[in-house]
Amino acid sequence: MDHDTFRTWYGFFEWLVMPFRLLNTLAAFQRFVNEVFAGLLDVCVIVYLNDILIYSNSLEEHRQHVKEVLRRLRKFKLYAQVDKCEFHATFVEYLGYILSPEGLTMAESKVKAILDWPEPQKVQDIQSFLGFANFYRRFIHNYSEIVLPLTRLTRKGVPWNFDQRCQDSFNALKKAFTSAPILHHWEPNRQITVKTDASDYAIAGTLSITSRCEVRGNTVQNAKKS
Repeated sequence: MDHDTFRTWYGFFEWLVMPFRLLNTLAAFQRFVNEVFAGLLDVCVIVYLNDILIYSNSLEEHRQHVKEVLRRLRKFKLYAQVDKCEFHATFVEYLGYILSPEGLTMAESKVKAILDWPEPQKVQDIQSFLGFANFYRRFIHNYSEIVLPLTRLTRKGVPWNFDQRCQDSFNALKKAFTSAPILHHWEPNRQITVKTDASDYAIAGTLSITSRCEVRGNTVQNAKKS
């Protein structure tokens, strides 16, 4: 932390811990935790800044993974708040998602935020709404087509006119959030199905997996672009 040294009447001082207001703090901390968990990343650990997710194929294996993560935290003098930790959980909320053995869903608090979103009154309101919704677009089939009237309204030079088409688009997206499917975990040994669709203003696709005894596939990913 030598570069953050500052001078006072009482002498020079420097940080003993990393402050979270410097421009490159987050990038530096992410690089540090990546080094801490080297060899575990994408094997049994996912880490985003101070959010650590440990995953395993069995309970016994999971216990060993948890012990190794805790050992490394102790080695590098990092601390975890016990009241913010969940151990041996089957369902867990992580970075706005709910992870379970079945797959990935949106956190209920995020869905509620969309449902409670007030009607836009200006372009900035639409930009904020779409910025939030875009994070979960992988769950929404034909997302680009649904939001097209709203995205058109954000283009430069387009006068503000929140007409019935925009209102219908706004309401349709809210409704889509309440019926969004579970995105199932990828299983390479199962049959893969890719469905595509296109129009004059949008393209979309869905990746799903099925087994011989299933008629309907389980969605893994939705993709779209307008």
